[in-house]
Amino acid sequence: MDILDRIGETISQVGNAAGQKAKDVSEFAKLTTEMRTLQKKQQDLYLELGKKYFEEHMDSKEEAVEALKEIAADVEHLKDEIAALKGGDACPNCGAVVPKGSKFCNACGTKMSIFEEEETTEEE
Repeated sequence: MDILDRIGETISQVGNAAGQKAKDVSEFAKLTTEMRTLQKKQQDLYLELGKKYFEEHMDSKEEAVEALKEIAADVEHLKDEIAALKGGDACPNCGAVVPKGSKFCNACGTKMSIFEEEETTEEE
């Protein structure tokens, strides 16, 4: 019976080791997920902080502010070109292509500035 006891003990040890490995893998996955969630929140806060800084310093002649202004203008131009190729206008808020003649963006609901300009002109 001694050999059967040793086999049983070995099987038990292997099972315990496998169980511990499974717990370790599970804990690793949990910690990794939590870390990535926090890193995403951190990245979002950095982005929000950067946008606030940019808005507060828009009139500044700082190199980074000027570069961002140029990039924003280029992005707007490209949105307009893409919208024109698709036969519409670019939403000034989200950049979605809005069919010509639409008063509001179908994606975000923003009033299209084209109509705001026309209304202002009509009132004058």
